[in-house]
Amino acid sequence: MTGMKMGLVSMAMVVALTLVLAVARQGAVAQTPSEEPSATPTLTPTIRFEEPVPTETSVPKREREQEYAAHCHTEAGMNTCDFTATPRPTNTPKPTATRTPRPTNTPKPPTATPRPTNTPKPPTATPTRTATPTPTPTATATATPTPTNTPKPPTATPTPTATPTPTCTGHYWSAVRDSTSRQYYGAYGTSKIQDASPVTGGHNNFFVNSTWIQKNDDNWAEVGWIWRGGWSAPKALVVWSNNGTWKAEHFDTLTVGSTHNFETRRASTSTDTWVWYVDGNPKKSLDLSMLKYGKAGAQQERNDTCANVDESHWTNLKRMATIGARTNWGSMAQFREDDPDYCIDEISNTEFKVKKGSGSSC
Repeated sequence: MTGMKMGLVSMAMVVALTLVLAVARQGAVAQTPSEEPSATPTLTPTIRFEEPVPTETSVPKREREQEYAAHCHTEAGMNTCDFTATPRPTNTPKPTATRTPRPTNTPKPPTATPRPTNTPKPPTATPTRTATPTPTPTATATATPTPTNTPKPPTATPTPTATPTPTCTGHYWSAVRDSTSRQYYGAYGTSKIQDASPVTGGHNNFFVNSTWIQKNDDNWAEVGWIWRGGWSAPKALVVWSNNGTWKAEHFDTLTVGSTHNFETRRASTSTDTWVWYVDGNPKKSLDLSMLKYGKAGAQQERNDTCANVDESHWTNLKRMATIGARTNWGSMAQFREDDPDYCIDEISNTEFKVKKGSGSSC
């Protein structure tokens, strides 16, 4: 019995599915009428739904089978089911989804980059070779030796002459003498006194111009003028040294800027007395036993004073080969020049100047 019910249920399900397909076909036929009517009519079973039929998920299988057997029967070879109690919902066919056609991908035409046209270069004409003339053999020349480039010595950059800084300390001489070989009994000369004091500093600083007779460093006689620091004018000067013992004496004040004659000489060959003269006037006489004769000379001398004098000037230089007879110097030579701020200008055998400058000679 149970197997029979199951068979009926399966048949009912087949019939329902057939009906659904038939309804779908009729809809399709109504939309697109056929030229010829169907030869075999389709039998559509009549289904009455009065009450909703529970779904398979809520009605147990056995109850469905009982319900089917109670409401379904066969008439004229067709199964008819009357579900008045629990009609099943009509299976409304889902509308066929209309597919939206995809846009056709129209390929973009490739942008063709035109290739450059290879313009053929005109063929380069092959130059016709010029026939090389056969050189006429010449005599081989003798190679001239290349002169050696001897490098020139670099030109020395001259050192600028620095202006000497006046030397204000120390004892300096600028002296000349008659350079003949003979010895003399006296010396004579004319000197001009400066127009202003040449001395800086105190009394021990001095400036001297003098003429002299010298045998050696220990024996000599000297006469001239001296200007000491603090004096307003120079004075006549007498100096001597006998066997290494020396002394100086000052006499008359002389006029600034004046010119004077100075002389020292032996009184006679029979005595050792020496006499000192200023402008022909004797200022001092003294026996110098060790001084019989000597060389004639003249000089500028300064001690601990700046070089404030532009120049010293001596003229009319004479020597005395015979007592009482003066003669010009035969020649002139530098005797001593150690002053860094002065140089000697030898004008003639009887005249010279001591000037500001460097070196022994101006």
